[in-house]
Amino acid sequence: MNKGIFIIILLTSLIVTSAPYAGLATAQQWSAPVRISNDLACFRPKIVCSNDILHLIYGSGQNRAFYQRSTDDGLTWSNPFRIDQGAPGITSGRPTIVANGDTVAGCWYHNFGGIYNLGFRKSLNGGANWGSVSFVLPSDVTTLHKHSFCLSDSRVFLLYAYYRADSIRSCFTKSTDLGESWSSPREIFAVDVIDDMELRNRGDTLLLLWSAAYSWQDVMELYFRRSTDGGDNWSNIQLLSTFDSSGSQNPCLALNERGELAAVWTDFKNSPHWFTGDVFVRYSSDLGGTWAEEQAITGDHLAAFPKAIWQADSLHLTWEDYFQDPGNISYMRSIDNGATWEQREAVDDTSADSFYPGVALTPGRVHLVWDERRTTEQGVFYSFRWEEPDAVEDKGSGALPGALGLASYPNPFNSNVSVSYSLHNEKGGQLGIYNMQGQLIATFNLEGKEGRIKWDATDASGKKVSSGIYFAKARASEISYTVKLVYLK
Repeated sequence: MNKGIFIIILLTSLIVTSAPYAGLATAQQWSAPVRISNDLACFRPKIVCSNDILHLIYGSGQNRAFYQRSTDDGLTWSNPFRIDQGAPGITSGRPTIVANGDTVAGCWYHNFGGIYNLGFRKSLNGGANWGSVSFVLPSDVTTLHKHSFCLSDSRVFLLYAYYRADSIRSCFTKSTDLGESWSSPREIFAVDVIDDMELRNRGDTLLLLWSAAYSWQDVMELYFRRSTDGGDNWSNIQLLSTFDSSGSQNPCLALNERGELAAVWTDFKNSPHWFTGDVFVRYSSDLGGTWAEEQAITGDHLAAFPKAIWQADSLHLTWEDYFQDPGNISYMRSIDNGATWEQREAVDDTSADSFYPGVALTPGRVHLVWDERRTTEQGVFYSFRWEEPDAVEDKGSGALPGALGLASYPNPFNSNVSVSYSLHNEKGGQLGIYNMQGQLIATFNLEGKEGRIKWDATDASGKKVSSGIYFAKARASEISYTVKLVYLK
C-alpha cells in the first residue's frame, strides 16, 4: 500500500490517543522551511557538520546522488553536485555522508545492471573539491541492502549488507588510506530480514546498532555489537530492545564527547498501528559496555524514523510525526543528558507529508533537513533554530549559584578578546575557554557581581592557539552561558 494513502486511512479510521506531552510548542522559534535542493523528488537526506561547514547528501527520483554544503551556518547552500558523476553504471541510491575535520566522504550503492557495488568519493578541503569515484566491494555482489560507515583520521570503517545463500549477510571492511584500498570483507552477522544499521566510532572503538529478524517467523528487534580494536575482533551480539511480538525498527546511535551512547529507535510494543510507534532509548555511559533500561520518549504511538545527536549535555531528537494529518517533522530536546525532555515542537506544519528528517549542530544552531512532497514543489527542505551553544564538555568547573550574563568584544579578534560577565550574586565562579573538540584550553576565576576577563588566545601553558572557533563558557549553579569566539591571526 502507498505510504501516503495508508497514513490518511490511519488517521481517519483510528481513534488516536492524546499526546503525552505537556503541550505542542509552535514552530515560531524555527525558521520558515525553505527548499534547498532542486525541484525534484529527493529521498533520505543526511546532514553532518564539521569545522562549521554543513554537508548534505541525498538520493533523487532520477536514481542519482547529490551533495550540497553551506559555509555560512545554513543561510545559503551550494548548487546540487552529482557526487556519483563520472562513474559507469545505471542507477545509484541510498547515499550516506560523514565528515571529520576537512575530510568529507560520501558512499552510495551503484547498480551496474544487476551487479552492485558501493561507490566512494572523498574531499580533503571541506567539500569544495572532490576526488574521483572509486569502488569498495568485490565485483560479484548481486544485491545490496544497507550500508553505514565512519571516519577516524585516515581510516574508513564500513559495513554493508547483501543477500547470499538464503540469508542477508553483513560484512565489514576498512581502509587505512582514506578509501584508496580496502581490506577483505569479513562477515559480522547474518539475518533473514534487516531494517537498517548504523556504525559509529570513537577512535578504534566501533559501535554497531542494527534492526533485524533472525528468523522469518520473528519480528525485527534491535541488536548491538562493538569492537575495541578497529574491527579486528567483535563482542558477542547483544539484544537491546525487548524481544516481543511487536518489534523495533529505525535504529539510530548518538555519541557524545564523553563516550556516552544513546541507542534510539521506533518501538511498536504499545502501538495499535503497524507503521508508527513510539521513540524509545537506551543509554550507555561506557561506549556500549553496559546499558541502562529502555525508556519511552514519546507515548502517542505516532512516531517513525527518529534521528538523534548528542553534544555535551544536550540531546536533540527529531522524527516523522503523524500527530496530525498529514505527517510532519517534530523535534524535542533534553539539556540534562536525557533525564528529562522539553515539550515537543512542530517544525514543518504544512499540507504535505514530510519524511526522513536529519539533524546537525553548529554553535548556537540546530539544523534540520527532510524530504517533502508538496503539491507545488518537492525536494529537500531545511529549517533551523537558535539556542545557547552547548558544544563543550564540562570539566568539573565550580558551581555558580544564580543567573549570569556574558558578552565579548571584539569578536572576531586577532590579538585578544575581552569577555565581560555579570552575576546575580557575589559568590563568583569560573569561566572556561574550549576548542571545537570540547577540550578545555584555559580557565579563569570570576569574582564579584561583574567583571571582565581578557584572553590572549593562549592555552594553560601560555602557548598561542591556532586560528579558529572557540567557546567561552561560564556556569552559575545549574545555569550556563556560552559565547562563540572567532580568533583570526
